[in-house]
Amino acid sequence: MSIWTFGDFWTTEAKAPKSDVVFCLGSGMDPSTGKLDPFSRQRAKTCARLFARGKTDKIIFTGAGPRGATDVATLMAQLAQQNGVPPDAIIVEPNAQSTLQNALFSQKLSMNAHSAILVTDSFHLPRSWMSFYWLGTPDLTLIPSRSKNPADQVMPKVPMLTRETLAIWFNALRFPVYWAAKQLNVSNAVDILY
Repeated sequence: MSIWTFGDFWTTEAKAPKSDVVFCLGSGMDPSTGKLDPFSRQRAKTCARLFARGKTDKIIFTGAGPRGATDVATLMAQLAQQNGVPPDAIIVEPNAQSTLQNALFSQKLSMNAHSAILVTDSFHLPRSWMSFYWLGTPDLTLIPSRSKNPADQVMPKVPMLTRETLAIWFNALRFPVYWAAKQLNVSNAVDILY
């Protein structure tokens, strides 16, 4: 997890290929203030810079919010608009409550894209990649979210890295159960991914 988080081997924004769509995964928000958490803000701004560089024409923001609050995807989309992304370049997926659901729900909105960029934090990229890969996303470029100013880079704390280490294995077990439920036509199979 530390190598993924602090290693300098990910594709940079400048070297990212032009892609049909960017998937931007929400991290969360503070339910008491209704504001995006620092990770979600950093992800949305990274996507806005990718758009400004001409790396895509569409961004799908994905992520639910706390019950009764505006969803994370909408708040990230609003932040991206404040950073120069036009509304017609944005698609909002407001229902995903997990990384696997991010992949499942946003893929359905990707308009049969042949190439895609996935933006999330570096520590979250491996699990996110697995989720999108398992669900059939072709040609996926991984871009870690970054602050424009390196001094402002949001970094995870040890409990978050520990949780992510466990979540990778949890997803590895949960996806086959979901797949089996789908094969058996279980009506609420998608709930397994939450």
